[in-house]
Amino acid sequence: MHMVRMVTALSLAALTISGFGQDPDKPTNWQTYETGQNSKATEYKTFVIRNQKQWADYWRHAHGGVPPRPKGVDWRRNELLAIHLGQRNTGGYSVYVGGVVPIAPRKYEVSVVAHEPPPGTMVAQALTSPYVVVKLPRNLGAYFITREVDKPDGTNPDPRPRTPPL
Repeated sequence: MHMVRMVTALSLAALTISGFGQDPDKPTNWQTYETGQNSKATEYKTFVIRNQKQWADYWRHAHGGVPPRPKGVDWRRNELLAIHLGQRNTGGYSVYVGGVVPIAPRKYEVSVVAHEPPPGTMVAQALTSPYVVVKLPRNLGAYFITREVDKPDGTNPDPRPRTPPL
């Protein structure tokens, strides 16, 4: 499959977190917390979630209704990073995080891969809005998103902006 790599440095000021980051030579522990195909997000958007109030605000924005208590998240030790692709006209789209790599003290690159269905593939004829949420150690520093669009036909990624304000 052809991978088109598009780098977007999200605003350092918008994503800088207080606290101490990890040594850039040490690996970052992270895990996928949740993925899905349907959310209320209609545009590409990222969220850094550091406490219960931010979780509730995020949930209302992305899913609506009363937020469930996040399982396995200790806000003193963890934070969440949510990436929403925005609305798509059919099924077959997905998004996942390929890695979180320290690039400097308190600066981390998050590799996000957006999968698009191959042309001619049978897909659900329904609106979807794929997203992924990852769990990270608290107070990592600044996140920079590297977005890869997985398009098997080799065409360019869609021209939507990749650096939305948070």
